[in-house]
Amino acid sequence: MNGYSKENPGSIGGGGIVRDHKVGLIVAFADFCGHSSNNLAEIKAVLQSTNLCRSCGFLKDVVKLDSMLIINMINKNMKPPWQISHVLEQVWSIASIGEFTSLHYFREENGIVDQLANLGERNNNQVIFTEVVSLPRKVRDSLKLEQECLQNFRFKPRRNHYTTDDVIT
Repeated sequence: MNGYSKENPGSIGGGGIVRDHKVGLIVAFADFCGHSSNNLAEIKAVLQSTNLCRSCGFLKDVVKLDSMLIINMINKNMKPPWQISHVLEQVWSIASIGEFTSLHYFREENGIVDQLANLGERNNNQVIFTEVVSLPRKVRDSLKLEQECLQNFRFKPRRNHYTTDDVIT
């Protein structure tokens, strides 16, 4: 899962995907979360995904996040700020039913959930996807690349940043 904040603080969204062991889609979501911080967006995405897992009958969750800060809060290695503690308590309550593991992965690996989180923020509503064909085309393409074990990196161009291939001899 992933949280997205247009500004920090600003308009926020969350996105996530629940997959089977073959990286196939079970359910995905894109959710508008209101106006707040990027950390609240991240933890709300975790809450939404754990709720979806429980509603699907899954009792073993492996949650992958690109925020070590949120992972440390989930694992109780760090005290959360009061602004997100109420959401984190809900995550702990749901996670106590069954097995729950949170893992870190790098931002470059989360293209699918990043696209879903951006979609949630842009659309100002919640969308649940239960079939691959209902996903936005870019998300479907990224999912297909992952299923075929191909690298899928996202690059963010920098403004006013130019490179040259000139060789000085």
